[in-house]
Amino acid sequence: MKIIYILNSGDFGGMEKHVLDLCRGMAGLGHEVFVWCPAGDMAVSFEEVGAKVTRIGMRFDIDPIYIHRLISFLKVNNIEIVHAHELKASVNALIAGKLAGVKIRISHTHTPISEWQIPGWKKRLNVAVYSKMVNLLATYEIALTQSRKQIKLGEGIKEEKLIVLENANAVNISSLSLGSNIKAQYRQGMLAKLEIDHSSMVWGCVGRLSSEKGHEVLLEAFELFLRKLPEDQRASHHLILAGGGPLKDKLTKIIEKLNLDKKVTITGKLSANDVIKYYSTFNYFVHPSLAEGFGLVLIEAMAAGTPVIASDLEVFKEVGRDTILYFKTGQAEDLSRVMQEVVSGQHDVIRLTRLAHKRVVDNYSLDKFVESYNRFYTELLSQTSPV
Repeated sequence: MKIIYILNSGDFGGMEKHVLDLCRGMAGLGHEVFVWCPAGDMAVSFEEVGAKVTRIGMRFDIDPIYIHRLISFLKVNNIEIVHAHELKASVNALIAGKLAGVKIRISHTHTPISEWQIPGWKKRLNVAVYSKMVNLLATYEIALTQSRKQIKLGEGIKEEKLIVLENANAVNISSLSLGSNIKAQYRQGMLAKLEIDHSSMVWGCVGRLSSEKGHEVLLEAFELFLRKLPEDQRASHHLILAGGGPLKDKLTKIIEKLNLDKKVTITGKLSANDVIKYYSTFNYFVHPSLAEGFGLVLIEAMAAGTPVIASDLEVFKEVGRDTILYFKTGQAEDLSRVMQEVVSGQHDVIRLTRLAHKRVVDNYSLDKFVESYNRFYTELLSQTSPV
């Protein structure tokens, strides 16, 4: 089959990693895989796993020139499946796919639009436009979990357009499940690189620095946590925000305001190879997101054997179940409380970490992920007409 993945980001992130795994899996099965995305690190990664990449981005929310070029590309290459990710890419791809006569047109906003951290008027406009486009033009809109499906139903997407795929997300478990010696080497190297004392207890998160990721909550919680510790213990704790993004300057000012300059490190933009090194460096992984479509870094940390504390988002509870610790979403005081409980030994962290790793192995392996999407695509193509 001939599949094209369309996105409007060239940087490394959860959605982009998801598409990379799809490209690798589908190309590995012998399918012809194409990607349209902006130039950037991800374009190179897509090519490395066997995709044919066109480096192109969208200038407008609905870009007539982009749509025209995409229609021609779809026809010339006899594309059978268009699979687009996130709002702008999906809207443009659905229009082009319909006009080009592509049978299967799949859209996927990973985090439901109604949960985005944007002004209310803009959110309502985006929801209205996107739901209308999906209902008119898409074969299916993917929801990664049942709770995401319910949110999308509330946004106005018709139930017959929504599908929840089994094993709809995955991580490379073998690359994340490292031996203790290798993890120790990675930790030592990272702490030296970041000039953090090797004896520190390191708290950290991985992800793009943007408003929906909840970094401000984490910073406030960390300051509260440190303040409640005995003075002689404060020096041994450090927080790493692994990633870059538009919120970096704002977060830097918050760090200064909270007098955490020597206690918090922002790493800047990550490479794919850096991620496992940070999981190996963290004593505890904290995922403070205010909204998520799934939370790929959540299962990465679980697979890496790093104890996890996360917002009590419904989707996180679907993914992590009772194998990780939760705090009330957006509440720094409650996150601080859980951090204090952890360091005081109130939770059997070793047992939870073992259960979390097993949950990833049982539910989020790459083999099951690829098999699920391949079966989905194949069944759609076997139908005589679009759904």
